[in-house]
Amino acid sequence: MKKSVLLALLIPLLLNYSCKKDPPEQVPVSQGSLIVNIDYRVDGKPVYFDSLLYNNAAGNLYSVSRLEYYLSGFVIENENGELVVSDRVFYENARLPLNVSVNQLKPGNYKSVQFNVGLDALHNKSNALEPTPENINMIWPDEMGGGYHFTKFEGRYLKPDLTHSGFAMHIGTDKMLVQHNKLTVSLTISESTPDTLYLTMNLNEWFTNPNQYNLLIHGNYSMGNDTLMLMLKENAKDIFKISGN
Repeated sequence: MKKSVLLALLIPLLLNYSCKKDPPEQVPVSQGSLIVNIDYRVDGKPVYFDSLLYNNAAGNLYSVSRLEYYLSGFVIENENGELVVSDRVFYENARLPLNVSVNQLKPGNYKSVQFNVGLDALHNKSNALEPTPENINMIWPDEMGGGYHFTKFEGRYLKPDLTHSGFAMHIGTDKMLVQHNKLTVSLTISESTPDTLYLTMNLNEWFTNPNQYNLLIHGNYSMGNDTLMLMLKENAKDIFKISGN
């Protein structure tokens, strides 16, 4: 009697188990990547650091000693109008051969790229980024709002009395985030081979369009000065061009 009762209980369980289907096999989604290679020029001239060689639109003769900045918020649009948004942050230093790599892109053709110069509010908080020496060096003082410098563009310039003085074009705080103009591209991403986007930053664009920035008139130190930082922010919307354009 006990055996028959036990068998009666087991049979439905066995039948139920045998009717269960195996979960569908997960098919990996193919993905590709985009490498962004950045070159630095001054109206087409190569950048030679610490050399008083360059004239901006206001007529200031200047040199470049430092150019460090963040790129973030990449939005890449494919030929069907689908957008791929990356939340990665990239520290860039013009003295170092750094490349940006945007991953997890669906293979196909892409027609535009847009990004920020600086950090969005989520990342622009004190100690929000990994404490690397580079990020620590970019910290914006807590007493001035905290977060990080978006850019540090520094050098020297010639004064009317033929003496040299330093300049430091620093930008920070959430409201100074630069959303760069959208760039039209023709890229093909495949799973096996990344495509490369070649960009050129024209350093003279920091000083012009729409605002002509004159180091002798506007000042040589922008940090904490919203008027000067806003001028630089507005000028920075088109500092990058597709190389060769």
